[in-house]
Amino acid sequence: MSPKTVVRTGYSLMWDALVNRGQYSQHEFERGWPLSPGISISELNRPGQDPNTRIEQLSNLPFAVPPASPWTLGGFFNDPDRKDPYSHQFHVEVQREITRNLLTSVAYVGSRNGRLEYAGCATCATRPAYDGTRRLTPAERDQLRPYPYITGGFTYEQDNGFGSYDALQVKVQHRFAHGIATVLSYTWSKTIDTSSGIALAENGIGGGAGVQDFFNIDSNKSVASYDIPHILTWAGVWELPAGEGKKWLSKGGVAAAILGNWQLNWNSLIRSGAPFTPFVSGDPANVGVNNRTRPNLVGNPVLDNPTVKKWFNVTAFTVPVNTFGDAGRNIVRGPGFWNVDLGLQRNIKVGSARSLQLRFDAYNVFNHINNDLPTNNFVNIQDARAGEITGITGYTRTMQVGLRMVF
Repeated sequence: MSPKTVVRTGYSLMWDALVNRGQYSQHEFERGWPLSPGISISELNRPGQDPNTRIEQLSNLPFAVPPASPWTLGGFFNDPDRKDPYSHQFHVEVQREITRNLLTSVAYVGSRNGRLEYAGCATCATRPAYDGTRRLTPAERDQLRPYPYITGGFTYEQDNGFGSYDALQVKVQHRFAHGIATVLSYTWSKTIDTSSGIALAENGIGGGAGVQDFFNIDSNKSVASYDIPHILTWAGVWELPAGEGKKWLSKGGVAAAILGNWQLNWNSLIRSGAPFTPFVSGDPANVGVNNRTRPNLVGNPVLDNPTVKKWFNVTAFTVPVNTFGDAGRNIVRGPGFWNVDLGLQRNIKVGSARSLQLRFDAYNVFNHINNDLPTNNFVNIQDARAGEITGITGYTRTMQVGLRMVF
């Protein structure tokens, strides 16, 4: 556009690989119902393993024979016909040079993703087993299943999930000059999907109820379990202006030997909290699986002054009766997170080709305690301690000293 202003744009179509489908295919080549586990990758090429190990010597081979009656199995299984997921990724960025060493940019970044993980109870009743006057019996409920003889409540993974990502990204960068280099960046984004993965793993806290109605995929569409709307980072390096060749103490001496040639490094992060899904115990909808139902929403789940003893408004939810809950997936968000790491470094010349590097590092220098999400038990609205947070994320302040010879 001009010598100091440029517009950059790009598009790509990316395909994911088999081993990235989900946590099961990360460890197994395939696990297809009604078979038992597949070939465990974790047993291949292990450190110290005899390189001449034959595949039939692995402990989980040969494949076990399917059980005589596989129709009541639990556990987790993959659709054997799944295809690799894909992602359309695109961006538009405007960059502007403010000064010779100062650059700013504003970008839109997005993606549209298909064939994503969609996991839930594919053998449950296709609708609540209630006829308007009474709950149906288990035998009557079985007739509402896709296959009445398959009554196992296992989690089935398919590739019909979809998702999107949209973000505004702003960056200010000072290239290294006058002893300082720094980057300040901010991202405002929204990530939407229909299922972020398996139950309490990729699908987050309360993830078992993330897909309460497997046969109505749109009812499970919401912000993703890894959605972090606001992220602010600031990192930099500053050569302190004291010592040889610097503004102060440049003529040497005892003071220069002690106070000169130090470098300050910092890395800071502030971000929003991750979302989670409150759920209820049992099987209110009578579909054939427990602890997969979301509650009804009757109030505002966000408290004005949340504490670790009561992070969200439990009274904003009620237990549904003979139906699915109407509360959305990932409707509550956990505590935010912030952290600052600092480092102080000095390079001491030892001859013409060597230097001694002395480092002082402090991680979480302000010793800020970042509260974690409530555990899965405490997002069950029927638990006596619902809404309570009992853990922290990240780390407490850690300090270390290091000495390294560079040659």
